[in-house]
Amino acid sequence: LDVHLLADGRVAVFHDDSLKRMCGADVDIKDLTAAKLKKYRLSGTNEYIPLLKDVLALVNGAVPIIIELKYDAPVGKLEKALAQLLDGYTGEYALKSFHPLIAWKLRRLFRDHPVGQLFSCDMFKDLSGIKEWGFRKAVNWSMYFSDFISVNNDDLDVSVIATLRNLRKPILA
Repeated sequence: LDVHLLADGRVAVFHDDSLKRMCGADVDIKDLTAAKLKKYRLSGTNEYIPLLKDVLALVNGAVPIIIELKYDAPVGKLEKALAQLLDGYTGEYALKSFHPLIAWKLRRLFRDHPVGQLFSCDMFKDLSGIKEWGFRKAVNWSMYFSDFISVNNDDLDVSVIATLRNLRKPILA
């Protein structure tokens, strides 16, 4: 489940940053409230983008879930909102993020649940110089302290697999 923080502090389950692809509206999800979000329909159906609280009620512990935090909010806000939502949830879950600072916050807030670092070669493509170097170091550090590493299948060549296996962490592809 990919989650975003809405403008009103609620948490929505949606992959994309924008509603363009799935709802045909050029609107960023982070700019919407829960009430406004319900006005948009998914791919011409009567279905709308759900709030995480509703998905958790539906799943109700029947299956384990993996929650991926998107990072379109300041680091810390989504993690805290998620901690409140998951407080008392009895089902099994793990959490992950591409952003190493979010993964670090998750490890502090969710000590009894697995926290993973997402990795993709594309995550460095728009960075250069010291920013790329620093972000690579942060991601490497985060992978070392994560419970698992989640990798895009397209990035799994022999050298990447060998490097990740040296960390002795479960790898989700």
